[in-house]
Amino acid sequence: MIDINYDNEFDAVINMFYSFGFFETDEENNQVLQNFYNALKPGGKFLFHTDVNIPRILSGKYKEDETRHLAP
Repeated sequence: MIDINYDNEFDAVINMFYSFGFFETDEENNQVLQNFYNALKPGGKFLFHTDVNIPRILSGKYKEDETRHLAP
């Protein structure tokens, strides 16, 4: 992701599940976001999916190693 070098080529960029934030520094993570932005055509959309549910985390019901399966 850090080496994405597209310029105004996509109508949408989608980042799914837990596929962001694993670089060593904030600067590298920020570069990935900048690359996503650069890849979008003017007016393009960026969907950043995350499965963080703050009320669930605060209630103590969230497990870090929890696995969820999609229904067929």
